[in-house]
Amino acid sequence: MSLVERRAWIGLLTLCPAYFVYFTILLAFPDRLATFGARIALFAVVATCHALLSIGGNIFFAIRGHAEDLGEDERDRAIDARSTRAAYFALLAGMISVGCIMPFSKTGWQIVNAALLAIVISEILRQLLVIHGYRRARLAF
Repeated sequence: MSLVERRAWIGLLTLCPAYFVYFTILLAFPDRLATFGARIALFAVVATCHALLSIGGNIFFAIRGHAEDLGEDERDRAIDARSTRAAYFALLAGMISVGCIMPFSKTGWQIVNAALLAIVISEILRQLLVIHGYRRARLAF
């Protein structure tokens, strides 16, 4: 497994559970998070958990040690570039929706959480596309 693919797996496996919990709590208990402090505290806990899981995953792979981690080659950079480009367009669509459409009908935390959701979705898409770039079948002709 290349370093880029390993980072994508770590990113995906730490991002999805953390923000799934965040958005589930927001949907399940909207009245409990009525104050600014409660919302920021929830976000801080989720972001800290995500960061700690990511650091733990990177430490785990560093301790295991891999001889093939010699750096990135052209294929790695191409996979990363394609994935980043697709995720950028997903983020752009989400931010246009949040910044140009939602302010006419929504306010406050609805806009903030929609923007955060657009960021999380675009990052999940990027990680999935990186993994797909390494896992798809390649035919030699």
